[in-house]
Amino acid sequence: MNNNAFDYKQQLSRLSFTTEEKVAMIRRLADASQAAPKKRREAFFSAHSYATMFIIEGKEAFYGDPSLREPGLPVCDLPCGPRHVPAVRRGVLSAQRWQRLSRRRLGIESKTDGRFDDAFSDFEKAAAEGDAAGQCMLGLAYKTGEGVAQSWPDAVLLYRAAAGQGHAQAQCNLGWCYEFGKGVPQDAKAAARWYGEAALQHDPRAECCLAICYTNGTGVAADPVRAVQLYTLSAQAGFVPAMRNLAQMIHLGRGTAKNDEAALAWYQKAAAQDDARALFMCGQFYEKGFGVECNAPLAADFYLRAARQGYAPAQACYAICLEYVRGVPANPTEAVEWYTRAARQGDTQAQFALAVCCEQGTGTPQSWGDAIRWYSMAAAQELPQALLNLGLCYERGAGVRRNPEEALHLYRRAARLGLPAAENRIGALYERGDGV
Repeated sequence: MNNNAFDYKQQLSRLSFTTEEKVAMIRRLADASQAAPKKRREAFFSAHSYATMFIIEGKEAFYGDPSLREPGLPVCDLPCGPRHVPAVRRGVLSAQRWQRLSRRRLGIESKTDGRFDDAFSDFEKAAAEGDAAGQCMLGLAYKTGEGVAQSWPDAVLLYRAAAGQGHAQAQCNLGWCYEFGKGVPQDAKAAARWYGEAALQHDPRAECCLAICYTNGTGVAADPVRAVQLYTLSAQAGFVPAMRNLAQMIHLGRGTAKNDEAALAWYQKAAAQDDARALFMCGQFYEKGFGVECNAPLAADFYLRAARQGYAPAQACYAICLEYVRGVPANPTEAVEWYTRAARQGDTQAQFALAVCCEQGTGTPQSWGDAIRWYSMAAAQELPQALLNLGLCYERGAGVRRNPEEALHLYRRAARLGLPAAENRIGALYERGDGV
């Protein structure tokens, strides 16, 4: 064999397969050969049979020592001579590619099964062999801390290595790190640039991220028309967040003509994928009659589907439907349950509504203590009506010690937010000289 024509030792030294990998690759080769058309099988084996030999027999056996073959695996009896060098070259290179693919696939399978330590090990091997997808997956492991201590700098390092090889997902991930300052100094222009690199490869997520940059003027000059174009490309590729964002742009008439019917169509496409936010927006459109006739029962159904996924605004809206009989039978007790779920997630409208229920004893035993607690939480988020109601509690001494000075302070905060009723209460306090 003409060893000068191809440096076998150098190439074969890069191959190091476990028994499990060898078996998996042999099976894949057999499956692929059976799936190939009959007239292509001979060509298939001419390119890949030598890869199989290296995988099964090991590189030492190739140099003429059959005793080094791994026990328990079949022997691949193939001729070896100078005229076979081109096929051997293809076989070695194919074996290297198969090795990287195998590492990555094993890692994905391990991650899917929840074996994060094994997944990290497999991705690490693939990344060390220069596999861009393996580098990206290893970066994701460092990002999430699955199978390894969480480390943004290590994630960025791996994303950059894969991005440099043109891996679109890694480019998009690297852009995200720059946008939010994870593992690198925050740099909006660098974020937009990497999003753009991935978008050029028609990566749907990158197209959506770049569209957001153009929507908000992040790292690029704001351009809603360009944003709509990118959202459309991403949405047409099936990326659900882009569907939602495109629907919002059309509904608001930003970068395109306002068209509620078209907006609802995109929200419905995203809702068909059980996207909670899209389900919620469909509920809003049917409740308020945007581009469609009002339909309270259908709106309530959309809210419920989104609420079951834990989306707080939908939970609050479905609770309102239950409390005020909008498309569903009245059920104040269940309404309080949904208000509570949303309120615990920080939804201000739900906190306020729950406080009113506690104050009035609607769907729950009357409790001034709970009412004050929920009013206070909503007021801390500057909800005008919550500031007013909490002020009334302090003015009247309901559930708290009477404190007109605190009531005046709360009224003023509500008045600055444009609530006329708060201005009336301020006037009443001044008229009585109470707390001033």
